[in-house]
Amino acid sequence: MTEHATIYYDDDADSTAIDDKTVAVMGYGSQGHAHAQNLAESRVEVVVGLREGSSSRDAAREDGLDVDTPVEAAARADIVSMLVPDTSSRRSTPTSKTNSMPTTPSSSPTGSTSTTGRSSPQRTWM
Repeated sequence: MTEHATIYYDDDADSTAIDDKTVAVMGYGSQGHAHAQNLAESRVEVVVGLREGSSSRDAAREDGLDVDTPVEAAARADIVSMLVPDTSSRRSTPTSKTNSMPTTPSSSPTGSTSTTGRSSPQRTWM
């Protein structure tokens, strides 16, 4: 017997789970850009976390998004979404001088979830 994939549509999602939440999107490449814009267009409060000097900071601001450093964006957020390449995720992971950050749930496009900047096997999707 062949199993068929389940297709989900907009009406299948419960967007109330992120009502009154701030989502920090780390990265503004092809995935981060689309994710941040989609959330903003859905009237979710979004802050984009980008390193000082990132060439994407101006682009995100021109698109009408709030931009902050990864540390500050994570501190302001209820949910953190890591949308940066694996090769740059270590330097984009929010940390502070005291090596701590708020215990804010985060997700990555690979499905790992973190509250400390380290991956865990638990999978959480927004």
